[in-house]
Parts: sequence; C-alpha cells; structure tokens
Amino acid sequence: MSLLQMSFAGAMIILAITIIRILAINLLPKKTFLVLWEIAVARLLFPFSLPSTFSVYSLLAQCMHAANTEKVSQEVKMLPIEIAKQITTIPADSSTTASAISMWTLIWAAGVMLCAAVYFVAYWKYCQEFQTSLPVDNGFVRHWISTHQLKRSISIRQSSRFSTPLTYGVFQPVILMPTSTKWEDSKLLQYILAHEYVHIRRFDSITKFVLLQENIYYGTCAYVRIGCQCNNRLCYGC
Repeated sequence: MSLLQMSFAGAMIILAITIIRILAINLLPKKTFLVLWEIAVARLLFPFSLPSTFSVYSLLAQCMHAANTEKVSQEVKMLPIEIAKQITTIPADSSTTASAISMWTLIWAAGVMLCAAVYFVAYWKYCQEFQTSLPVDNGFVRHWISTHQLKRSISIRQSSRFSTPLTYGVFQPVILMPTSTKWEDSKLLQYILAHEYVHIRRFDSITKFVLLQENIYYGTCAYVRIGCQCNNRLCYGC
C-alpha cells in the first residue's frame, strides 16, 4: 500500500471510531473505546491489506484503467492507420512520473525529518526539566508506594515547572507532582495517584511514543495527525 492509501485507510478508521464514540459514549464501557483506538494504531503500524476484487482500491483501479483504455482507443481511431500503428508501438515514457514521485518523496522525507527534529528537541528539553525535580518523602507517599508494588520501582517526585501531575519513564517510572500539591488531602491524592498508576501499569509511555512516531510518519494526513495527537484517549480506561 502507498502512503496515501495507508493515510486514507487510517483516517477512515479514526473517523468511524469518532462517530461511534459520539453516538455511544454513554452506552459502551470506556475500555471499549481504548480497544478501538488500539486497533486504529495497529492498523497504522501494520498497513496490511488482503487482496480482494471487492476492495475499494481494486474497483477504483479497474475504473481508471477502463477509462484510460477507452480514451486512448478513441484517440487512436481518429488518427490515420499509419500513425496509429506507430503510437501503439511507442513505449510509455515514465521519466516524468518517476521524477514527480521522487520529488514528492523528498518533500515528505524532509517534512518527516523536520518534525522528528522538533519533537526530539522538545523531548530533550523536558528531560532536562525532569532532572530538576525533587523526591517526595513523607508518610503518605511511603505508605502508598508500599501498597502499590510492581516489578518496576515507582518513585514520586515534585517540580515547580509543571502545574498538573504526569507520569514518565518505562523501566523506572516516575509520578511527577506539582509543588502546589496539598499532601494533607489524602482522599484527593488517592484519586490522582491511582490515575497515574494505571498509566504506569499499561505502559502508556510506550503508547505515547508510538503515537508520536505515527504522528511524524503520517504528518501529511491531517485527520491521522489529529487522532495521534489526542493523548487524552489513553485515559478512557482509567
């Protein structure tokens, strides 16, 4: 499949999921939408296609081929017999098409490299800010960590550079809290930490990285880019 076909197929899946969410957001479990978005992500990662004569692309190709054949045959019939025979024996010149394809490929590759560079700089900047955070050590945090053990060690830190809680890291995940957190409000903290704990258990950091890669690769398709940028869909199953 070409990049255009993959983008079109991914956009149609994202559009269908969006419509289902609008119509059945209060009828289906929240995890259903998470599974649907995982299917969309997998479809973009593995753009497989089963050959079928009933495929949309097969039907379009057949229609275009039939139209072009009929047009050429009509034009050839209008010419003298000698010239018509010469036209049918002249091979098609594909240099113009090849140059056009290579030009668009270079433009797409340049866009991918530019987007990747922008995201890399942003990631490096955030990593530098993460390193300025300080560990949190109080009775509530120690008790919460002791009751939420994983094979990966979880740590809780705080920083004045962020206004909302977030999670980062894969092998040594960190829950980063703002310095304005009210540590005496244990009930609110239970909800916040439980939410971030679900993201850690589901390896949502890896999922966001995959969405970022698809956002870079399919940057030419606006609807796929919008679908990959909406990270709040990861919160459906929380």
